[in-house]
Amino acid sequence: KLTVLAVAGGYAEARSRAVSLGAAEVATGIDVVLTQGTFVFGKVTDQHGAPVIGAELTAQPELGAPVEGFSDSEGNYRLGPLSGTIDLRATAYGHVDAHRTVELAAPRGRDPGEQREDITLEVADAILAGALDDTTGAPVSGARIEVVGGAAEGRGPVTSTDGAFTLDMLPRGHLRVRISHPDYPTDELDTVTSSTGDHVHLHLALGGAAEGALLDATSGEPLASVTVTGAGPGGATAETSTDKVGHWKLGPLR
Repeated sequence: KLTVLAVAGGYAEARSRAVSLGAAEVATGIDVVLTQGTFVFGKVTDQHGAPVIGAELTAQPELGAPVEGFSDSEGNYRLGPLSGTIDLRATAYGHVDAHRTVELAAPRGRDPGEQREDITLEVADAILAGALDDTTGAPVSGARIEVVGGAAEGRGPVTSTDGAFTLDMLPRGHLRVRISHPDYPTDELDTVTSSTGDHVHLHLALGGAAEGALLDATSGEPLASVTVTGAGPGGATAETSTDKVGHWKLGPLR
């Protein structure tokens, strides 16, 4: 299946209908109609209504290259021409990223259309700071703490030797994090960010392991270099290979 994408200066990108082609087949009458498109405009402000200057805005169409721009001294922006469904994103230093899917109406007549999309970027003045230990009270060093979902998804620190960590420029409120460490089962925990310097105390559950030997059912000889996989709660997995005497060990898992 192929789709033809057409790009020309002063026009919104356009694409053809999807065409299925067989071997040595020639498709004809595949029309692509370019239009003046639609300009997306609006104002970028924080949650208090103050304009956000220099915010970077990106409009990504379903096909083709993104259209990018910045908010001016009053927080206003204008992007285009565009058409169809776009993914509109806004980022600014010290603020929480925002994005939304926008369905643009087709313009009528020869003049380009306009669609207003005001955007609010929340000031990211909260932090997540504290310490990580396991259920025995021992600090967990070298653990990766990663934000799951929301505007800060994918961000996260690595704990220090005493289990301490800090992550700044976060939105206020509840946060879900994924904790990964080679000696513990991966876990997800709910916590809360703070704008007043409060610290949190996270606990990582201990895991277990399973080990044994893999033998040929007929001869009883050990089987080397065979992959063994285990699955735990929540879809967590562990994988290993048998050694030259068929021994294997899986973990950490719950």
